[in-house]
Amino acid sequence: MAPEVDILTTFNGDWITTLEAEKKWLIKKDELVKLIEAASVPKLKEGDYSGVVACLLKLSKDSQVVVA
Repeated sequence: MAPEVDILTTFNGDWITTLEAEKKWLIKKDELVKLIEAASVPKLKEGDYSGVVACLLKLSKDSQVVVA
């Protein structure tokens, strides 16, 4: 069985606040790539991912091509 990976220690409220406040979309894209890579594991540790999901929903509604 695959071990659980805790990504919430890295992608927490501080990360979300920093990402939402960032003006440069290239930096936002790089941070999103880091999140995708960290979450691409067989099993994530249980936790409250609602903040990360809300941030992703907010960013997905942006018209920037880099994010899409």
